[in-house]
Amino acid sequence: MSTVITGSELKEAVAAGRLIHGGKESAVEGLKYDFSLGSLMLFGGKAPIDAAKLPEQDRAQLVVRPGELVYVMSEEQLDLPMDVKADLSLKRKISHLGIMVLGGSSVDPGYKGRLVFALYNLSTRPFPLQPGRKLIAAQFYRLSKDETPPSTTHVPEPLYEFPNDLVQLMQVYEPATTEGLRQAIGELTRGLDDLKRQVATKEEWFERFQRSLDTVTQNVGVLTQNVDKLRDSLMEEVSARKVAIANVGTRVAVNNTLLVAAVAVAAGVVGAVLAHIFKL
Repeated sequence: MSTVITGSELKEAVAAGRLIHGGKESAVEGLKYDFSLGSLMLFGGKAPIDAAKLPEQDRAQLVVRPGELVYVMSEEQLDLPMDVKADLSLKRKISHLGIMVLGGSSVDPGYKGRLVFALYNLSTRPFPLQPGRKLIAAQFYRLSKDETPPSTTHVPEPLYEFPNDLVQLMQVYEPATTEGLRQAIGELTRGLDDLKRQVATKEEWFERFQRSLDTVTQNVGVLTQNVDKLRDSLMEEVSARKVAIANVGTRVAVNNTLLVAAVAVAAGVVGAVLAHIFKL
């Protein structure tokens, strides 16, 4: 079963340069050691920088903006034997400032090198990156023989600078700052307004189309009625003309009969006159 390394043991180890290189006895608080922010930092879209090599004026400009993520390294270096591990915990003062520390929660036995963390600013104010500022606490445990990994166990790769894959990843990173969020919200709002106007325009167009369609439908109904009336009138006219033609035919036939009779009578009279003349 693992046992906690006490505060006095931890101070002795720090003073002797065991477990932690570059540590301070004053950083031991109770059973924990407070790791400090180092000078190595990695911002999005930039190469790693060493704040210790910058002018004081430039160092004062090193901050984690609201909504930004920045990778940092610890000032101290770990040198853990195979029978010692460390559990990490966030400093409350950091969390109270709205800073989230992203990283592992424990350090494996046998690890050597700096601690790497990502700082994400959840607040609305810039967070100053001041080397030497207490960042995270570690509690150390000595493992029993049964818990101690064998010597053939793969030891985590030591880190003294940011790994290349992380540097490449941060080259294309763009922080989601509050200003960027405001711009995104503004663009979204404008897009919604445009969509509302388009919907309103389409509704207005549909209403106009519906009114036009109703008018056309009414006109078609009136035209249909007029066509029906015209058809009925034409049918009546045709019937009337048929009757008139029939009457004309009857009158013509009667007149023809009378004419034949008159001709016959006239012929008879003429014949009688001629006969009388020849007798004389």
